[in-house]
Order: sequence, then structure tokens, then C-alpha cells
Amino acid sequence: MKMTERSARWMKTVLANCEENTGRTLPQWVQLAKKARVKDARGARAWAREQGLSIVYQTAVVETLFPAEDADDALVEEQYSGPKATLKPVYDALVKAVRAFGADVEIMPRKSQVTLSRTTSFAVVRAATRDRVDVAMKLHGVAATGRLASCKGAMRSDPSHVVQVRTVKEVDRELLGWLRKAYERAEPGSAKRKG
Repeated sequence: MKMTERSARWMKTVLANCEENTGRTLPQWVQLAKKARVKDARGARAWAREQGLSIVYQTAVVETLFPAEDADDALVEEQYSGPKATLKPVYDALVKAVRAFGADVEIMPRKSQVTLSRTTSFAVVRAATRDRVDVAMKLHGVAATGRLASCKGAMRSDPSHVVQVRTVKEVDRELLGWLRKAYERAEPGSAKRKG
């Protein structure tokens, strides 16, 4: 998978600060992980965590050892494992629908959530409980409804509204309309527009 410009900038910063922050360079950590014979992204992350590395450096080790797609898959699989495994089809339906918005959609898994981004982030998907996925969106200025709840105290850079989703059927036209609106607001220059 091709590294995005944002990912490339992030990796450059990580590389520049790794030895100062961890006592070793990233290539040294990667060599140690190889000696430990980690087999996949999940195993590499667990190994890096055991070494006391922060999430940032765990991710750097994983992304260096395995293609970004594999690392992303491992993060998503972790989020939707165990009692939350039944929510994976909800996540898959959301991601499939959002990818159709445009080629510039970035799906960026993190440890506990997945950020949906364009020029800037426009939504966050999180397996909130064993029976619910929360879809938080940047829709500042949009009136809340019974389904679209406002996030009290949300800063301008935070998601302003959330929808709770329990089944694939709830990934419907209404929810996708709100997600599309958030996506369109993340377009370059859209921050100056209201609505």
C-alpha cells in the first residue's frame, strides 16, 4: 500500500525522534523484533508493547515490519474481536459506503477507533460497547435529532454529533447523508463555508 503524504511526514518525525525517546533507532527496534521472530502485525505490536514502547513507536515497528494494510487490518481486528466480533459487519458496511464518497477518503485505524479523513478528519468510528458502534461526525451547526445526538462541549476540531449503530440495517440513507455532509465539509477551503 502506498504511504500517504501525511503518513510519510509522521514516519519522518518518528524516525527523527526514536533514539532520543526510546534509547534505540527504529531500525534497531525492527532488528530486535525480527530476532524475536514476530509472525504478524498483531504479534509485532504485542512484542513492542512488552518492550515498553509507546503506541506511536509500536505502530512504527509494526508498519516497518509489515505492509501498512496488514497493520491496519490487525488494529481493526483487535477492535472487533471477542464480545465485539458481531459488530464487524456494521464496521465493514460503514467503511464500504464511505469509500464510495471519493478516492480521497482515508481510513485510518488506531488502537481504539478508526478515523475517517479527507483533507482533515470528518468522522470517527468506534466499537463503543459489545452491541453498539458509535459514529461520531463533525457536523457543527447541524441541529440534533432523536438519532443524531450532539456531543456537548465539543471543540471545533472535535466531532460534534454521534449516531449509535447496532445493526447493518442502521447503516442507512439517513446516516450516510450525515456522513457525506461531514465528508464534504472536510474538502479544502470548506472550513470558511457555513452550513
